[in-house]
Amino acid sequence: MPQPSQTQTQQLYQHAAEPKPVQQRKAKYREDEPTLPSNIMFDRRVVRGNTYASRMLPAEPVLHLASRNAQASSSTRRAPGRPRAIATPEPVHGRRHMDVQTDVYLEELTDVVPETDTTTQTDAFLDRPPTPQFVPPKTGVDTATQIEQGELFNFDAEVEPLLEVLVGKVLEQALMEVLEEDELAAMRQHQEHFEAIRSADLVAAQRLEAAERRKMEEKERRLKQERERKERERVVRAKVAAPAFARGYLNGIVKNVFQQLQDTGYFYDPVERE
Repeated sequence: MPQPSQTQTQQLYQHAAEPKPVQQRKAKYREDEPTLPSNIMFDRRVVRGNTYASRMLPAEPVLHLASRNAQASSSTRRAPGRPRAIATPEPVHGRRHMDVQTDVYLEELTDVVPETDTTTQTDAFLDRPPTPQFVPPKTGVDTATQIEQGELFNFDAEVEPLLEVLVGKVLEQALMEVLEEDELAAMRQHQEHFEAIRSADLVAAQRLEAAERRKMEEKERRLKQERERKERERVVRAKVAAPAFARGYLNGIVKNVFQQLQDTGYFYDPVERE
């Protein structure tokens, strides 16, 4: 597809004025305005005490306060380069400014707020009617047919095989349950007979173990008595043999001791030695 030329494009689009960028009339950001520190605890405009009753103040201090606040706000909020608004001139000597109602209907200002009691009664709530049942719209064409008795199936002929199957299954299940109960009774009887035989065997085994334990205890007692008897005989033999051995050992020991002492020079004649 050929591209349109520049001449054709200029003919398609015509401008009443040449496009140009939008000139910004004001600064994009605001200048920082000086703010004075304030504390509402010392602000006379904050109402103290009961807030339901109107507060009556003398006119002169209010006027002075209002004029002072107006001057402070105008001096702080006035932007640099903007002309100052013309304020109300000061009253002449002997007069003062006062707030005057300029409405069409005058209102009486009082300290006590007028109160009146009124009553009203709303109508009883009616029960919400029941939601009607949703019935989808009918689509399609209605048709009808007629089936005579016996055209589809014969109930007596068709139900016979079903009844045979059901009765057969019931009888089979009942027979299986009876056989299972007989088998469980036989197993229980066999288990009881086995428990009786095992208890008798256990009693016999315990009796044999007790007899064998008595035999072993008697054997150990006899062996202990025999060891004690042999130990007493050995001690008696040792006591009998000790004096005979001592007499045989000490029979010539005195003579031998004196002979050895004399040979070593313990016994000497002092005259012969001098």
